[in-house]
Amino acid sequence: TKVIGAGAEGLTLSSTSLTVANGLTLTDGDIALASGHGISFAADSSASGMASELFNDYEEGTWTPAWSSTAGGSVTTYGPQVGVYTRVGNMVHLACYMATTDKGSISGTLQVSGLPFSSEDRTSLYQSGAIWMNTTPDGSDFDGDFHIQCYLAPNNDKINIQSLDGDGTTANITQTSLTTNTDLMINISYRAA
Repeated sequence: TKVIGAGAEGLTLSSTSLTVANGLTLTDGDIALASGHGISFAADSSASGMASELFNDYEEGTWTPAWSSTAGGSVTTYGPQVGVYTRVGNMVHLACYMATTDKGSISGTLQVSGLPFSSEDRTSLYQSGAIWMNTTPDGSDFDGDFHIQCYLAPNNDKINIQSLDGDGTTANITQTSLTTNTDLMINISYRAA
């Protein structure tokens, strides 16, 4: 079936496709795509390392950040504990804020868990983000000037946190770095699995 408007063919409908000649305008409603499908940009030129030209995912939501540990235990009480994310294609942009009011029985190397998606399983692709942590430095983790850094290892759903001291030594954050009132904010973007 062909629809002609103003003397030119504008719309062609067959049993398997719909072709619109000069753009599409919706005055209301959404475009719904079947799972696994998306918007193809195959008509564009591609870089040599191109792996896909299909935009097939977008979502926004919340997640609940929490301290986790390789040695077990848990934080007893949190104050604010909030996280938000936006996923565009395979890129996840997330932010969180959490505050402990009682560090409880947690021990060992600490990580932030609860991420909405695991990171891509790509060898050596460690992805870092921005972090702010309000805690009390102690001699075992911090030596003079220091800053805190965070990263996501390949095929992982937990953010690792390290201190970097003035002489360039890194150390994993442990339960000794938490106080009764430790605040943490993270912004990180990463490729999802």
